[in-house]
Amino acid sequence: MLFNGMQPEKKEMLLSGYQTGLHKGGAGKAASAQSDATNRGIDLQRDQWQTTMNNLKPYMAAGQPALQQLQSLSTLQGQNDALNGYYNSSQFSNLANQARYQQLASAEATGGLGSTATANGLAALAPQLGQNWLSNQMQNQSNLLGIGMNAAAGQASAGQSYANNTQQLLQQNANSVAAQSNQPSGTQKFVGGAAAGASAGAAFGPWGAAIGGAVGGLSSLF
Repeated sequence: MLFNGMQPEKKEMLLSGYQTGLHKGGAGKAASAQSDATNRGIDLQRDQWQTTMNNLKPYMAAGQPALQQLQSLSTLQGQNDALNGYYNSSQFSNLANQARYQQLASAEATGGLGSTATANGLAALAPQLGQNWLSNQMQNQSNLLGIGMNAAAGQASAGQSYANNTQQLLQQNANSVAAQSNQPSGTQKFVGGAAAGASAGAAFGPWGAAIGGAVGGLSSLF
């Protein structure tokens, strides 16, 4: 509709000025869009890192006390304290009573109720049960410690990935900011677009330069 009835040379003059000015105005918008995309990428990386850290936090919490328990059980005093607690527990009492009953029933059935072997077996019940319990405790704490160590490694890996990716995005953002700082202001864009449009339209004479400059200046603002 805009070009209906317009002479071909005037159409070309207007299009030349518009395209020249539009090119100058579009560069700043592209740099701004790149900066916005980079900032959104940084926000996404931060959200992913925080989600990973929160997901692994319970496993880290399980591993920390396990390390303390293993450190305690690695000493003679720590083992003695743990066994004293076990010997005074209902768990030991129930297991010991069951084991005594089984041994006495077996000895009675074989006629060895008052034998030395039966007495020795009964005497060995508490140390055997205590040692088995202590070994199981150390194994359980070792398993929990392994879970915590794996969680710590996962957090370290997530942190390193976050740092690397964010560094790259920040570098992109810095490049984008630098590109924007080199862009002319709105007035400078208008003047530059007008000058480029006028130059392109000058081939059609004085009116071509004037019209091309006006169109080029306006289009540089979009």
